[in-house]
Amino acid sequence: MNKSEMEEHRESYDACMAQADDAIRAGRHREALATAVSALQFTDGMMRHAAKYDNAQFDNVQSIELILRYAPLLLEQDPLKKLEETLDAQRRIERTTSENIRQLLGAATKNLAACHRLWSLLESIDGISQEQLSGMLGKEPHDWIGTIATWHQMQLVLRVPNGSSYRISIATRMDREMRGKCSYCGAERRALYWKLLESLECARCRKLSLFTLLPTDERK
Repeated sequence: MNKSEMEEHRESYDACMAQADDAIRAGRHREALATAVSALQFTDGMMRHAAKYDNAQFDNVQSIELILRYAPLLLEQDPLKKLEETLDAQRRIERTTSENIRQLLGAATKNLAACHRLWSLLESIDGISQEQLSGMLGKEPHDWIGTIATWHQMQLVLRVPNGSSYRISIATRMDREMRGKCSYCGAERRALYWKLLESLECARCRKLSLFTLLPTDERK
């Protein structure tokens, strides 16, 4: 890879991560995750350029950290698979980072399974006491309450005070019809919530888009 190619990869990577940062600040975590996955193709070139021309050293890189954090929380397995494929194809990434990314990936995969268990429990019981979580989920070494707190910050679950604890419920049922806006042309469509969490073809612009969820009381 020559200098101009490395520069192009670095610019593309930086643009992706700027977009991901904006999405996170706006609460569009799934869009941020998808953008971080897109940045993987530029990560090796970015790291080569930064190391060669800026003497940069890496513990980890933002695109990978974002995937490891948000893929389990959003119950997404494909980003972790894509990361694994990238590490297999571009082994320089692991050699250039001081953290054990492979180990972190394994931990994220276990975290994904734990998040699936927790979400399934919340779907089966509408309004569960936070104090009951550990007893109902077993002794698996997972920070259940920490995950609930993060989901609450991401507006995925509700935490209603209940005495000295909280009662937990899913903020939006997966089978509820929601409104979404195309990230390319702004066209709106209605679909079941779980469908809007995946990329859909926009009827107006015909692009495969991640639709931004709209509040039910929002007007055009």
